Amino acid sequence: MELTEVQARSNLGQGQSKQAALSARNARLLAEINGRSAIAFPSGLIDKNVMNAETNAWQSRRAQLAEEIQVLQAQSAQKQEELAENTSKRQNLQRELELMQKQLRVVEGLKRNNAASELEVLEVQTRIQRLNSQIAETVAADPRLRAAQAEIASRTTGVTARFRSEASSTLPQVREELEKIKQQ
Repeated sequence: MELTEVQARSNLGQGQSKQAALSARNARLLAEINGRSAIAFPSGLIDKNVMNAETNAWQSRRAQLAEEIQVLQAQSAQKQEELAENTSKRQNLQRELELMQKQLRVVEGLKRNNAASELEVLEVQTRIQRLNSQIAETVAADPRLRAAQAEIASRTTGVTARFRSEASSTLPQVREELEKIKQQ
């Protein structure tokens, strides 16, 4: 008879420990889903070890999320810098093109007076064509860079959504187990 009483107390203790662990996990998952800055543990939960374990899990998951977001933000900043560089390059090429067009007018005038050769005119025209091609490349790069930035923003949103989704998908299981223990 004493053995069954000890066994019953042991089972009761295990059930209470499991209930405390599930209650704490439930609170952690709710904090993750709602993006809270702290876990709101139930007032009846007094097991510090359980609360510490869930707090540590919560902090670890938040740190991982923050790290992923930080990497994506750095990538976004890099794309923004590339976009700014591309714009600056285009502006410099356009100024250079304006100068080359002035030079072409001068060289063509010199050619009309037989003071410059056809080769000199062709060299300036070739340089103008190269500049136009380089400007077109910078114009074509802008949408690609903007698309890359948009993709990074989408991935950032996706990382956060995945974090919350993982918690949301686990929450029903935890609640179901918690209900089973409460009914025992």
